[in-house]
Formats: sequence, structure tokens, C-alpha cells
Amino acid sequence: MAVGPDGEVYAVGIDGTFFQNLNQFVIAKSTNAKNSAVSPTFAGQQVDMGGSMVFGGGPNPGGLLGQANVAVDRSNGSTRGNVYILASVNPPGADPLDVHLIRSMDGGVTWDPPVRVNNDPTNNGAWQWFGALSVAPNGRIDVIWNDTRNSGQDNISELFYAYSYDAGTTWLGNIPVSPPYNSFVGFPNQNKIGDYYTLISDETGADVAYAATFNGEQDVYYLRVFPAEPVPDIKGNGSDGPITISSSQNLRLTVQLDAGGSSDNADWWVLGDTPFGWYYYNLTLGWLPGIFVTFQGPLFDLSPFEVLDMTLPEGSYKFYFGVDMVVNGSVDLGQIYYDSVDVTVQ
Repeated sequence: MAVGPDGEVYAVGIDGTFFQNLNQFVIAKSTNAKNSAVSPTFAGQQVDMGGSMVFGGGPNPGGLLGQANVAVDRSNGSTRGNVYILASVNPPGADPLDVHLIRSMDGGVTWDPPVRVNNDPTNNGAWQWFGALSVAPNGRIDVIWNDTRNSGQDNISELFYAYSYDAGTTWLGNIPVSPPYNSFVGFPNQNKIGDYYTLISDETGADVAYAATFNGEQDVYYLRVFPAEPVPDIKGNGSDGPITISSSQNLRLTVQLDAGGSSDNADWWVLGDTPFGWYYYNLTLGWLPGIFVTFQGPLFDLSPFEVLDMTLPEGSYKFYFGVDMVVNGSVDLGQIYYDSVDVTVQ
């Protein structure tokens, strides 16, 4: 269940009209549940998650392998009001279980096709189970799930984490955030582990509760997850600035990046706000007028790299080096990491 920015209430599950239909997911919405003077009413519809919910088998022989989750974007950006449903489902083909997400940008009236969140090969037999999601106040989507890809064994899972800055279109991370654990250990009266998985997101990460068997029994654990944060650095004549130089003195600009352990794709920007307008650095042609991306590709640790070494006319300059995690050739202010240096030439 989730509450939207205008008090609308969403509940999601499987169709139980006549029986528990694991093949059919449904969502119900109420626009008057916020009104304490009336009994709330709900309107429901079927949605396509690209697969069915699964009970039993694989890493959880006597229990569910995931249920549907719903979350709503309550940010103040362009994605405000987006509704997301996420579930671990059995997709067509040989892959036993994947994490799928669907999105509505019109309050649940229509839904985009399912997006596969996990990025492992589709034919490796891995189970992605107990998927859960949350939306941060800035619109970032955080997702966790159990994953057997690294063990190749149905009963040995790690908790995985992925996140999206572009409303679920593309996903970053897809990394393990827990040690491996054996889901066949500590069975209670049934041969299963409980689906005690949830997360709450904030501006910088998410607080996670999840079940595992690290102590030889089934316990609930807490974990803090957060997106990898690259650290760009730009220096003028070896200084973070501000600096003042003469018009006869060369300005040498260098950029450096600590990728923070991430190899996610990004837009790389080297920009200058000058007395003559905006300029950008082109890897082949050098500095050109306008605001255009310098490079698009994976993050990596970049040693100091020279982008300028010349004299400049008198005036005030501000140079930027940044990377943003939405690879679209536009400066995405909510998802950019950057550094800057101020230069005065006199």
C-alpha cells in the first residue's frame, strides 16, 4: 500500500475474485480514503507485470518468492505522482525469477511495459526473489532483492541493491550488499523463510530490513544502502580556488575523478562560464562554444587530466567538472556530482 502526493491510496496484490490467481496482478486506487467523513471506495484494474507470482521451489521451497509492492513518487520534480509496482515474477523462458517494475505516469490509468531490474544473463538459472522498492524524496527509486547469481545454488543468496534516477527506465548498481546466506537454514514449522523485506528511502540512501540466516537461524537484519557517489575534482593551477591570475599568465585546468567504486554509465561534463558565454570541452577539438556533453560512458578513476593550458582575456570565469547518472546528453541537476573553480583574470 502507498499514499500519493494528493492523498490518493494505492493497494496492490494478486486477483482473488474466485481464487488466488498467481498469474494476475491487480491494483486498486482510492481518491476519497483521505476523507474521514466517508467510507473509502476503491477502483481496481488488472496490470501486466511480465510474469506470474511464484509459490514454492528454488530458494524458498514452502513459501512465497515475492509479492507485489507499490510506491508513489512524492517529489517536487517532473516525476511527482508517478506510481510504481515491483514484483519478483516468473518471466517467459527459462529464467526462473526476475525483478520487474511497471510505471504509471497518469495516476494509475495506464501502465508502461515491464522493465527488468536485475541485469544478469537471462539463461543463468538465477533466482531474483523477495523484491521490494521505495522512492526517495528526490524521486530516486531504490530496489532490493535476494539473488543467487553469484553462487549458482538455489539456496545461497545475497541481498542485491539497484537504483534509478530516471523513473525506472535505466538501473544502476545491481550490486550485492550482504554476505551470502543459506535460505534452507533455520526452517520453522514450514520449509520457508519469511518475506520480511522492506526499505525506506531518503535523499542519500535507504534503510533496509531483511531476513537472513547468518547466525544459523532466521533473523531480521538492518542495513543502510546508498548509491555509489563519484567525487569529481577540478583545479586551476593546482588550486581548488578561487584564484586570481594576470592576463599574461597561463591557466592550467586539470580534472580528476574518484569513481567511488562505480562503473555505471554517466554523462561527463567539462564546462566553462566565461565573459563570452558558455563553453564546453570536446575531447577531440578542445574548447567549443555551447553546453554539450564531453563524454558518455562508464565511470572510472581518472588521474589528473589536463583540459586547458593557455592565457585568457581579463574577466571572471567559472569552470565545472561533473558527471550525472542519467545518460541523455542533458545536464540533470538532481543527479549530477560536480566540482567547480572560480578564476579571475586581471
